[in-house]
Amino acid sequence: MKKFVIETVQVIKRRYYAEVEEAGWAHDGITMEELDEFSQEFYTEDIINTTEVDDFPKAKESENVNGAAMIFDEDSGEWKQNVRWDLV
Repeated sequence: MKKFVIETVQVIKRRYYAEVEEAGWAHDGITMEELDEFSQEFYTEDIINTTEVDDFPKAKESENVNGAAMIFDEDSGEWKQNVRWDLV
């Protein structure tokens, strides 16, 4: 079976509730990942690139990885998950 790397971009609205003297301090806190979000709302996920590969590439150090490599089982018509920690 062929292997593909599909890259997407998600748009998620996050809402933060902060009590602080000036809004700029809260902005800095968000930038520095010091504030926890109050809520989030998913808007969209768009495919930006699809590349056929011979082998799956290793993850970048900056990526958060859950290891899922999905395989479509034509007999059952369902997706199966193959966790690939060797690519981390």
